[in-house]
Amino acid sequence: MEAICKFNKYGHCRYGEFCNFYHEDKRCQKEVCDHKACNFCHPKKCRNIATGKKCKFEDSCDFDHGDDQRSNADEEVKTWKAKVERLERIIETKDKEIGDLRKVLDDTGISQFDGIDDDVISV
Repeated sequence: MEAICKFNKYGHCRYGEFCNFYHEDKRCQKEVCDHKACNFCHPKKCRNIATGKKCKFEDSCDFDHGDDQRSNADEEVKTWKAKVERLERIIETKDKEIGDLRKVLDDTGISQFDGIDDDVISV
């Protein structure tokens, strides 16, 4: 059997198909494994994912993303949903305040444009 490419085994080999060593494409599925004796791939953790960044290679990345990328995306979606819900509540409150102010103006008979210069209204 040919010698196994250690770069491919633990991540990415820049020579790809032109490498002089054997490239195994299958990842080891064992939870506990002696990776030195195993011929399957044991990719290192992706540097981007490990530092909390998004990997530009996504699914084509040769390094391990684990479940971290998915959980980071899930957390980001939860954060954005919470922000949207908060903004919707603020808008609802402001719409109610505007409605109340319009009612006060109507009740007092004050025009919405009283006291505003004509040149400002025409803009």
